Amino acid sequence: MSGDFAQSPAPGPLTRDRHFRFGHDREIGGSRRSAAQVYWTEYGACTRAEEGPAREFERAMVEMAACFGSLSIACAGGPLAIAAIAVAERLGMPARVVTVALDGVAPPLPPTRLEVLRIDAPFAEFAAFAGDFAERAGSGCGWTALAAFIAARDDGPHLADHGEITLVDHGVDRVRAAAPAPGNIALADAEAFTGLDRWMAREGRPGIAQPLRWSAELVAAQLACPPMRHWIAAALAGGPTRARAPDSHSARLAMWRQILPVLGAAVPARPWPDPELRARIRLLTRALRRRAPGGGAVHHHPLHRLASRLGIDFGPGLGEGRDLYGTVGAVPPDFGDAA
Repeated sequence: MSGDFAQSPAPGPLTRDRHFRFGHDREIGGSRRSAAQVYWTEYGACTRAEEGPAREFERAMVEMAACFGSLSIACAGGPLAIAAIAVAERLGMPARVVTVALDGVAPPLPPTRLEVLRIDAPFAEFAAFAGDFAERAGSGCGWTALAAFIAARDDGPHLADHGEITLVDHGVDRVRAAAPAPGNIALADAEAFTGLDRWMAREGRPGIAQPLRWSAELVAAQLACPPMRHWIAAALAGGPTRARAPDSHSARLAMWRQILPVLGAAVPARPWPDPELRARIRLLTRALRRRAPGGGAVHHHPLHRLASRLGIDFGPGLGEGRDLYGTVGAVPPDFGDAA
């Protein structure tokens, strides 16, 4: 696949046709002004049949590069960045890689012919930035603050290594590791994650904060890939393994293991393998949550409603959750499909 990467005017963070939206109460975008405000997200409808996650990710990379003329690919060691680097190299995109080392500890970076910008910073500098970020963006997530920290030191159109898509089964009791209720599946959109969107918009930082939500077709392809379908089917059918998998984390990793070789990339090792650094970011997250009160909401988008909008058929069992969850968190109807 090839594309025209010529520069064209583009605003800050976006998705194609701005199909992914979030807000508080009746406001689109922006930050929380009151702890009483209700956080919501919404997705646009597909305009064609999705062609699988590998193909849709490649298509998204071409479209994102065409928006800005070039891309700075943030690499925090996750599969999203690994895939983006591989596609950019193979298609000859004007792109570079931006990564960070905190107190000398950096995430694993794949071999690449692209230019690499490595940002070396003490953890204390990052922690100070994260505190300001939490207050300004309403996000108490240390990993989201790290994504913003990398973006703040990047002067190119920024492609964030951020925003994996996760499904949760609310019929599972995580504390007791039991499944007392029927499968009740939703896509979880954390207010803390879209803190990066809010921060990039406020700073006038060009780029994409949610690459995996770039198009409705890319979202649909991720949800409909074989590992995710298997997890959804297991959640709806019940059985002894369901309580051990209350979310789609393992299915998401399985998806990447399938599509990375197709894109020409190797499956990465664990991102940020240093356990001490991960522990420090967990402790930092606790402190940040106190500086972003009320900013920890999660909008649980019922999968039966989202599947209908995206044109995905997961079978008749999915609709059984409608009576339990079908009217929660709907976007105010007068928003329609306006941007």
